Amino acid sequence: MKEAYIAIFARIGVKTVPVQADSGAMGGSGSEEFVVFTEVGEDRIVICGNCDYRGNVEASKSERICPKCKGESLSMKNGIEVGHIFQLGRTYSDPMHIEYADEQGVKHPTEMGCYGIGMTRIIAATVEQSHDEKGIIWPPGIAPFQAHLIGLNLDKTAIRKKADKLYATLRKKGIEVLFDDREISPGKKFADADLIGIPIRLTISPRSLEAGGVEWKERSAKESRIIDDKKLMSTFRQNI
Repeated sequence: MKEAYIAIFARIGVKTVPVQADSGAMGGSGSEEFVVFTEVGEDRIVICGNCDYRGNVEASKSERICPKCKGESLSMKNGIEVGHIFQLGRTYSDPMHIEYADEQGVKHPTEMGCYGIGMTRIIAATVEQSHDEKGIIWPPGIAPFQAHLIGLNLDKTAIRKKADKLYATLRKKGIEVLFDDREISPGKKFADADLIGIPIRLTISPRSLEAGGVEWKERSAKESRIIDDKKLMSTFRQNI
């Protein structure tokens, strides 16, 4: 389960650290939290500078001596707990007589485990971890949309036609796209796009139309570039 959780968080695109934890009132053993380090986190994590020990304050019992190597080179960080796994063993299954039958019909006691992922916590922790002064930078694996399409000067027939066609094409290809066709200034549209933080911004404008393509900008990049219309979908496949 630990390996599965590590794979899940890596696929989502959020950086987590497994730390030793206390199972609390549920009891059990092998308790580990998956934590996103951030100054606003409510969890306090003890980190040893001599070995690989990481644990929350409840599990560490001390903020001065490492429970693993007994060293005194400890530091503290704040974090947000986004996942928790621990083994319950037969603590509850034995008193409740929970058993299972194997292929031969022989009954065996049931081993239990407790596994949780905080879906809403992941969203909050991702925003804390992945942003800049302009807004959110969503990792592709958790972004609300894959692309943010912006149309400029949509009162011009050629631009409106191309923007509408691209929007329909992207949706047909299964790409989730947010289309900003509001009649407001380009600056406002770009500012809102940065604030929302969708991974890829596509802009149809007189400039892109003249260049024979679409303006492509990744939220995490500083510069944009023009992608030829014929290469747009292959570029998408390389980036999502």
